[in-house]
Amino acid sequence: MEIIVFSSQPSKESGLLSLEKDYLVRLSRWQKVTILEGSSIKFKELISKPGVLPILLDERGKEISTKDIAKKIENWQMGGFKKIYLAIGPADGWEDDMKQLVKEHWSLSKLTFPYQLSRLIIVEQLYRAFSIINNGPYHRE
Repeated sequence: MEIIVFSSQPSKESGLLSLEKDYLVRLSRWQKVTILEGSSIKFKELISKPGVLPILLDERGKEISTKDIAKKIENWQMGGFKKIYLAIGPADGWEDDMKQLVKEHWSLSKLTFPYQLSRLIIVEQLYRAFSIINNGPYHRE
């Protein structure tokens, strides 16, 4: 299974990119996570393939906890998915036609974040979720 964080815009913030890279390196002991940048049109093409689970991320989605993400990852691992796309929405959110193509639509918070920070947050949350799954010391109750 491959996890891809899809962003409709490139990140140019060097400090955030450095932190993002740090979490991707930490994650690599459990799971390869890739960052992919592209348009909504490209995203539609990517998710049309079999074995793909697309998840939209924007402020209008369902709030989800870190423990929920950990449980979902465990289910994905058993579900036979080849690729999981966690797609950060464009500035105005996802269009209705895109929302109809997916089964899950998450919100990272009721707060609104710039896409660069959203990328870092989702990568950190994936690291935290894998830490929970693997009984690592990173996440504390």
